[in-house]
Amino acid sequence: MEVQAATLGQLFGTLSMRIPALHKYIGADGLHPAFVANLNGDRFVRDLATPLTPADRVLILSATREDSPPNALRLSRTVPAG
Repeated sequence: MEVQAATLGQLFGTLSMRIPALHKYIGADGLHPAFVANLNGDRFVRDLATPLTPADRVLILSATREDSPPNALRLSRTVPAG
């Protein structure tokens, strides 16, 4: 899914509007503790002020038990020109 957002907080806000089922897991403070966000496969991020660039990819992962398959939501994002 492509989402336009300049920060991680804007991304989460847009996602909670586009995917109502996620609303209970995305709040003003960020993701529910049972989830983590990975930026470009390089690092995990939680700070809502984390800036995003047009090339960034965010992967939201749910915390799982060792014997459970991981659940993931892969997101692409773009920043509007101008």
